[in-house]
Amino acid sequence: MSYRNQTNHGPRDKRGPWFGYAVVPFCLAVIGFVLWMRAASCQKQEQQRLLHPVQPVSARAKVAPVFPSLDGAHKRGGDSPSREGAVVESEFWDVLAREVDPARKEESIGSWIAGMGGAEIRGVLDRLQWVEGELGIELRARLVRRWAGIDVKAANEWTMELPSGSHRQSAIEQIALAWAETEWAEGMAWARQLPDETERSEALLAIAGEVLRTEPVEAIRMAAELPPSPHRDQLLSRAAMEWASEDASSAAEWANQIEEDALHLQTLSGVALAWAEQDVPAAMKLALNNLPSGRVQADTLVGIAGRWVQKEPEAATAWVAELPEGDLKRDATESVTAIRALQEADVDRDPKAQPDEDIPSSL
Repeated sequence: MSYRNQTNHGPRDKRGPWFGYAVVPFCLAVIGFVLWMRAASCQKQEQQRLLHPVQPVSARAKVAPVFPSLDGAHKRGGDSPSREGAVVESEFWDVLAREVDPARKEESIGSWIAGMGGAEIRGVLDRLQWVEGELGIELRARLVRRWAGIDVKAANEWTMELPSGSHRQSAIEQIALAWAETEWAEGMAWARQLPDETERSEALLAIAGEVLRTEPVEAIRMAAELPPSPHRDQLLSRAAMEWASEDASSAAEWANQIEEDALHLQTLSGVALAWAEQDVPAAMKLALNNLPSGRVQADTLVGIAGRWVQKEPEAATAWVAELPEGDLKRDATESVTAIRALQEADVDRDPKAQPDEDIPSSL
């Protein structure tokens, strides 16, 4: 087809090339304007997002009820926060509110507390008095513990100014724990002079609970000063077991002298179980001769058999087999059988645990 035939086609050719030259730039200008408007709108939205960050729905739902803002705390009775402290706390709350991973949240809390000195901690604690919820309680306790580790006397002076209540009691417990780790004798003297009986008891319990790991006899002396309670009895039993690991005969002699029936049984049973780690026959003799027949004695003997079978499985199994028929033999048989099954399973999983003579020579 010739050029003449292609261009002789009606009205379109009559407009000439000037029409295309005009339309194309116009379309490009319209497209450019639309793109510019969209870019400007996105930029404005990004600026708004940076100036006013929005928390994820999950974070708002989880954190907001237990972590209210501290901005207005001083209006309800607390000291007015410093500008610098308020900024740091505000940044910390923002980070914590956006964090949904428990491990990372715990890391943030630990780093925040570890980076503060005594004066900073006091300022934060004054404002945290008005923060309710489990997280507020935990933060107060950890901050007091940190402060007591830095300057226990200053932390104690602040605590003594608090009104009676759960906040004060928690702070006293944290101070007692800190004192127990450094100068427990000084801490015990401090606890004994507390005027409130409940605070005095809780402080002595906290100190004794730490001291019993290294000084079980001193822990028993502290606990003996306290009025009867389940916590005191548990502490005495634990301290007696620690004592028995060092001097079982002395611990058993002391436990036999306890006049309170329930505490006597609980403590003597614990001593027998601890003694079984060193001398099974002596522990058996103590349980059989000094514990009355019944549930406590049976449970103690079963516990001793369980410790025995881990060291001498054949001897423990033979002893259980010779017991008279009854609940004791049934319970001891179940315990020994279960422990031996676990031992055999461990050997199956780890062939190296088998004795050398059991390994085929071909290997």
